[in-house]
Amino acid sequence: MRGLLLLVILALVSCKTEDKEVVIGHTGEARLNPYLAAERLLGELGGHGRSLPGWVTYNDTSTFVMMPASAIGSEGIARRLSLWCEGGGELVVCLHGAEG
Repeated sequence: MRGLLLLVILALVSCKTEDKEVVIGHTGEARLNPYLAAERLLGELGGHGRSLPGWVTYNDTSTFVMMPASAIGSEGIARRLSLWCEGGGELVVCLHGAEG
């Protein structure tokens, strides 16, 4: 019995623990909004930026739009964006996987 107890104690004494940090990426608001940094930069420079889900009707007050390529899902949307750009709007399209 003492031999078993001694064996268990020696086994526990020889164990090592290791702390491992796992990086999960962005947290909080930045995890939900891939354009947060751009919005904050525009704010620091005196501009205004916001992230909106889904399709938005762009008007004369919208001068710059950044969107993922997946948002242009039809020829109709592409034509509307083209007309908006011809009227002075600036469009940046992020390729697949570039949003993050």
